[in-house]
Amino acid sequence: MSNAVAIIEALLAAEQGVKNVTVGYGQCGNLVQDVAALRVLEELTEEYLEKYGYEDVTVTSVLHQWMGGFPQDEAKASLLFPGEVL
Repeated sequence: MSNAVAIIEALLAAEQGVKNVTVGYGQCGNLVQDVAALRVLEELTEEYLEKYGYEDVTVTSVLHQWMGGFPQDEAKASLLFPGEVL
């Protein structure tokens, strides 16, 4: 759902003349799914912009790190950021 909203927002921005759009995705905690969702978001945003004639818009993406509550268990909390020290 969040990807659909981001794509719609990008289209609305392009309609208003914006030439550089950054689409964001909020980390959900599953590394593989989060990476896939972010890649697809950027790819689909470019596809839809082109489909509707906005070929001169540059698309970038950003991952918003974990925005939810951290698990009380330190081991579970550390799984949110593999390879990082909390």
